[in-house]
Amino acid sequence: MLSANLQKSWKRLLRALMAGVLGAACLVPAGALNPASAEEAKKDTPPAAQTQKPAPSAGAGAGSAAAQASARKAIQASNTEPYYADVLKGWQDKGAKPASAAIDIPGASPASVSSGADIRAGDYEGRNNVLIWNGSANGFVEYQVNVPADGLYEMQVSYRPVTGKGLRRPIIWNVLLDGKLPFREASSITLYRQWKDARPIKKDEEGDDIRPKSEEISGWKVQPLFDSGGAYADPLQWYLTKGTHTLRLEGYEPVAIESIRLAPPQKLKPYAEAAGAYPASKPVQADVLTLQAEEPEVKSDSAIQMVSDTDQRTVPLAKGKITFNSIGGKKWWNQNQELTWSFDVPESGKYKIGLRTLQNFISQKASYRTIRIDGKVPFQEFLTYRFPYDTAWAGTVLQDAAGKPYELYLEKGKHTLSMTVTHAPYKPIILGIEQLTDLLETVVLDLKSLTGGTDDKNRTWKVAQDLPDLPKRLEEAVTRLNQLAEQTVKVNGRTDNISQGFASTAQDIKKPLSKVDDIPYHGDQIATMQTKISGYIERLVQRPLQLDEIYIAPAEKKFPDMTASFPSKIAGMVMNFFYTFREKDRLSNMDDKVLNVWVQRGRDYVTQLQELTDELFTPETGIKVKVNLLAEPAACSFCPMRRAFSRMWRWGFRRTCRSIMRSATASWIFPSSRTSRSFITGTARAPGYLFTIIRAITPFRKRSRSRCCITARTS
Repeated sequence: MLSANLQKSWKRLLRALMAGVLGAACLVPAGALNPASAEEAKKDTPPAAQTQKPAPSAGAGAGSAAAQASARKAIQASNTEPYYADVLKGWQDKGAKPASAAIDIPGASPASVSSGADIRAGDYEGRNNVLIWNGSANGFVEYQVNVPADGLYEMQVSYRPVTGKGLRRPIIWNVLLDGKLPFREASSITLYRQWKDARPIKKDEEGDDIRPKSEEISGWKVQPLFDSGGAYADPLQWYLTKGTHTLRLEGYEPVAIESIRLAPPQKLKPYAEAAGAYPASKPVQADVLTLQAEEPEVKSDSAIQMVSDTDQRTVPLAKGKITFNSIGGKKWWNQNQELTWSFDVPESGKYKIGLRTLQNFISQKASYRTIRIDGKVPFQEFLTYRFPYDTAWAGTVLQDAAGKPYELYLEKGKHTLSMTVTHAPYKPIILGIEQLTDLLETVVLDLKSLTGGTDDKNRTWKVAQDLPDLPKRLEEAVTRLNQLAEQTVKVNGRTDNISQGFASTAQDIKKPLSKVDDIPYHGDQIATMQTKISGYIERLVQRPLQLDEIYIAPAEKKFPDMTASFPSKIAGMVMNFFYTFREKDRLSNMDDKVLNVWVQRGRDYVTQLQELTDELFTPETGIKVKVNLLAEPAACSFCPMRRAFSRMWRWGFRRTCRSIMRSATASWIFPSSRTSRSFITGTARAPGYLFTIIRAITPFRKRSRSRCCITARTS
């Protein structure tokens, strides 16, 4: 028993001794146990850091968050290149001037190429001694350039995409100068292929146009290097100092390169100066030339498609059928998408241009196009020409702010007219949005660091002590928002929902500033504002425009009427309404020789799938495919106004409504028939209020709800 108590006493004593040793170790100053290491650490520490006093504890958390945000921003800035606009401005501020002479670089004489790549010199498609780059994986080509003098240069490439099965993508390069990307946009320089819709357009059994396949017609082409994002209407410029430089092209798409030319930038003249240089000419006596816009000679993207329109003035008239009588809309709104038309001028002289346009796809928003004649922009006003928003088809004359048409001097013979999508006027706004979102992001991060990500209404804050610069940053955000609102109105030509969004967000940020200590309670609201503002960028770069006809008129003659008259519009509405009752693709008429595909997706999705099969699959295989829209039975069983009109049937209106519908169209099948009612394909093209009336008075059978869901191929 004694030995057991003694053993317990020794254990207690040992524990106490160990606790004392650990406590004494905690009291020893850092570096006392190893003076040498402490001295080394002191030597490595900057003097400012050695004498710096600790920050007050009240703002320690906020200061740490601000430091972390600054560090993140510094890391992000070091990992990404600056924008081209900022780099060009920096060059010009330092006195950089346009070069005075061009430099030609033979494509077949690279200084080095990537190892293992299929890159060789040879003859290709009518050109001798060119570089044939059969790239399948990422490779590079380097050229040595001897620059005689400092200056700004444009890069022009004579190239031809390698064509073949499966090769449809454009040529995308990283352009490095002396091993570095001079600006961010140089990382995705795009050289486009050339396409054309196959002719003639075929029709199906019902008389609808079948979308033609886009055929590649790429040939040799000389193209300056542009921003692939369409943010700058002018070609990109590079600043080269005197001496030898290394130009490196990185890419993977097959291409043939004839030459690369470093040329002095071309400065466009204003219209008044350009028109003053026109040669003297007599009034042109020729008639107005009319071009069908849906028949371009070249398009830069196979995604640009023709559109079927039911307007009474659109040529050719649809007459209830799918007729591709216009082009563009939302199929021609992405950056750098270009359409080119050719025309013959019978006499030399001055001409003006008019277009029949539809620009109502995005409410209150203008679209911009770069207009070229014979591949060149004739004057400054055509570099970014604005097409204002309009609710319907309009006759647009290319004219100045005073309404005077721009005149072009054209020699007798063949010419081309090109129009390219651009959002260059919106680029300063987009840059401002990015800077503003970065500013709001720092605010949101600091507020989360301060509050711990929790919204505690019972806690009070002292913003002046915790985040003293927060009110100043929010005031700066308000100022930037107001500036962006003004810029948007100026560029767009009118107030739109984006400019109003900027103004309303500025007012929302102003409210917390009235009581600064309550700002931490609004962290989630500020984060929502940041997301909302950043979402404007995608909407700013989309510039839709639909064209029907293009008119090349002598300067002294009038354009033809480009809009439908009021009586023809009324007649067209009535005719289009009755066209919607056309029988089409009912289940009773299904063809066993046609592959029927049923898709339970949106109507737009089914329409695009049908167009792709008609364009690509059917011409290659000969197999006809019919893509059908499969609606949900539950959605159709509760059609709008069904419940409101159910009493009408019990009151004896069933026979009356049936006779009305039979008189309107004999093809409408009622529930009394064994064949269930089908949704007619063209109803989407009917006026909305008429469609609502028809659906309201259409009978429904309770015991067979799914019978109102039988669908047909959409159009």
